[in-house]
Amino acid sequence: LLQREAADMAGDVLQVWTPCEISAPPMPLSALPMLDRLAAALRAAGAHGSGARPHYAYALQLNVEVRSLEAAAVLRQLQAFLLMEDWLRRQCLRDLSRQLTLFVRPFPEEYRRQVLDPAYDPDWEHLIRDHLAANPTRNRDLDLLPLFAHVRPDLVAALVDDMKVSARPAWHYRLPDCRLDEPGWSIATEWRRWVEVERLAADDRRFARVRRAFLDWGGRVDPDEWQAWLAAQRSL
Repeated sequence: LLQREAADMAGDVLQVWTPCEISAPPMPLSALPMLDRLAAALRAAGAHGSGARPHYAYALQLNVEVRSLEAAAVLRQLQAFLLMEDWLRRQCLRDLSRQLTLFVRPFPEEYRRQVLDPAYDPDWEHLIRDHLAANPTRNRDLDLLPLFAHVRPDLVAALVDDMKVSARPAWHYRLPDCRLDEPGWSIATEWRRWVEVERLAADDRRFARVRRAFLDWGGRVDPDEWQAWLAAQRSL
């Protein structure tokens, strides 16, 4: 009896500090409603999200399959993300606990300008080396180390001393909060925000216009202007 009571007490204490992580295998987009039903069931069972307590730095992380393993295609997608990063942070990262931790950090401004330079045209090795020179960490809004380790495992192993890097042909998108206990919150909403990045990358004229404006404005774009601009083109 004492052992059971001690175990229950330990569980009550640890559940405040030790979160549960739910992972899914690779899934087609058509299975996304299944995950939203899971989120609704967890909410009904009393699960908490990142806004429930000051130290709950919970996140929703998406591993999005890359469309192409060509260096130029990956570069374009990365550039589109860098152009939208400020806006995405305003939309996704609302919980103070996650803003104050080291789990997600924006890309350095100097690196953004380097990658967005129209003359920047690296092969795989230069893309990886430049990235790791400016970002020797997994703790970015978009973690590229799994993708790089999939493409060039030898190079990444030589440059990165991190046993947690797991190679996979995917973008490790780490930005969104996990607002599981808020009615109306949906994984599909966060997915649609990511899709805006893919749409920007796929639209040559729009991409060129946005990049030119970004560089002309000296870097950071006002997130409110981004919101109005995107809303005028399509509803999120």
